[in-house]
Amino acid sequence: VFALALATLRLGGPLFVRIRRIDLTEGLSFSCSSSSISIYNDIDKTFLVTLGQTWAAGIYSAAYRVVDAASAPIYGVYAAAAPDSFAKAPPESAPPAPSPAPRSAAPCPTP
Repeated sequence: VFALALATLRLGGPLFVRIRRIDLTEGLSFSCSSSSISIYNDIDKTFLVTLGQTWAAGIYSAAYRVVDAASAPIYGVYAAAAPDSFAKAPPESAPPAPSPAPRSAAPCPTP
């Protein structure tokens, strides 16, 4: 509460602007993406517990946390570099779009 009061005194109160439809759609896609990643990362532990292998779920969960902690610096570099990857460039600096691949009437061979 103290930090909120101090920030409001120094920076002023929040300014509320009208939410645009594009903001909602971008936020929804980001939210669905984050939720699916979280489900993907945790569903395997749930399956192990459901199958009655609680000891395996405990060992797997502990090992997963070690790997997750070890990969945190790599994710940090990715998160720091991602905004630059999507920065808008001037139109004249964009490379030309690749031409579409020619279509073949023959089906792909199966091994």
